[in-house]
Amino acid sequence: MFTKLIIKKLNQLFGKKTVKIRRKPLKKTIKKKFKNISQKNNSEFQLKSFCIFGQVFTALHQCETEKNELVINENQKTILINCKSGNGLENGAKNKKMAVDGLKNYLLKNYLMENVEKYSRLIGVKPGTVKVKLVKSKWGSCSKSGNLNFNLLILCLPKHLIDYVIVHELCHLMEFNHSKKFWILVKTHCPNYKQDILEIKNLTRVVMIHHGDLR
Repeated sequence: MFTKLIIKKLNQLFGKKTVKIRRKPLKKTIKKKFKNISQKNNSEFQLKSFCIFGQVFTALHQCETEKNELVINENQKTILINCKSGNGLENGAKNKKMAVDGLKNYLLKNYLMENVEKYSRLIGVKPGTVKVKLVKSKWGSCSKSGNLNFNLLILCLPKHLIDYVIVHELCHLMEFNHSKKFWILVKTHCPNYKQDILEIKNLTRVVMIHHGDLR
């Protein structure tokens, strides 16, 4: 039900056609959408809204401050983007970079690092570096050297689904595969992991498409 509400909100907000819930995300559709978006001029970019922890936040812009900054107000559900006086909102490339960097920092400081540390202790592993990147389809990845990469767009997911992504990648530090042992380990820390996987699959297409203009 929560997944359906998120999809409905995003469709209404961005004026898209209804995105039906499917068991498998349409990867070809996602790639095609990203290809079309990437051909647009960066000068046209201006963040209008963003989904944070499953709730839609409205972006506000002003260019009357002494420094560039992005401020997220969870109570008012707003993302305030302050630009230095004289920079102008017409500079789409700078606007995009500031939005992406600000959202990355928010995710790292307000949820990701705290919960990577929490589940690392519970699972009994020590990850290497933890980075946030903006990628086309993967929610997260783990290298053989133990470094973790997370997609910035996991910020759009409800917190319980972010937890699943974190646990999934940390479990790869013990089982670098998707064997039976791996899934038993995942289930220990995410008892409802099968439902989590289904919810993430349902959200993948709509989140990747609606926020594809950040790339």
